[in-house]
Amino acid sequence: MGRWFDVYAFPVEEPGLQRIGLLFRDVTRRKRDEAALLASAERAEFRVRLADVLRASDDVDGVQREATALLAQHLGVDRVMWGDVPAGE
Repeated sequence: MGRWFDVYAFPVEEPGLQRIGLLFRDVTRRKRDEAALLASAERAEFRVRLADVLRASDDVDGVQREATALLAQHLGVDRVMWGDVPAGE
């Protein structure tokens, strides 16, 4: 269904019957907002860590290796490739 619900179950008091009542509350918007906040925080943390790597050294190859490893970790992949694009093309 692509929806999130809080569900509350409670006994319905009727002598001789074994019944329960259920209340459903649609919390899809809250769940989506929470996920968006989490993703935003993860991106912000990645940007800070990347900025730390980029500013840590003047060794271009070393910075590229560290930035590549950090990006791969952030994206959850085992390979990241870089390419150079000549200016003006």
